Amino acid sequence: IRQVMKNDPKIGSAVGPFTLQTPDRRTVELPADSDTAFVGLLFVQDCPSCGVRSDIEAAQKLQDMAPDKLRVYVVMVGTDSATAAAYWSAQGFRAPLLVDADGAVAKSMNALFLPRGYVLHRSGRLEYVTRYREPHELVFAQVTRILEAGGSAP
Repeated sequence: IRQVMKNDPKIGSAVGPFTLQTPDRRTVELPADSDTAFVGLLFVQDCPSCGVRSDIEAAQKLQDMAPDKLRVYVVMVGTDSATAAAYWSAQGFRAPLLVDADGAVAKSMNALFLPRGYVLHRSGRLEYVTRYREPHELVFAQVTRILEAGGSAP
């Protein structure tokens, strides 16, 4: 995993824009289409046994921390819109769901192991990348610092 993480995009670098789909197949371009200064992306798979529920619930809590500054999207990788929507509905999640059916966006962000989280400024500047199985408390602290400072990158 450390070898994979060596290829992560660098904090402060420009990433995106990314074109993803909502479960009802509308196109969303991020981070430009965001109505907040910061966008969170959590890439996951439809894998109930992978512990993804706690990561999605953490993403929802992160969204609730500063809804006027941060919009967190969960991006389901490698599944079609209908399957993703059915899974989402059955689980009762409330975070906004997007679909990366072919995994192209996840690959471009080096999200080769999942779940994987990122925070972007609306301008497309990368502010934060989670590490492998990083504790939610650490992620919350880092993101809070970024939001309070108006960014982490120079």
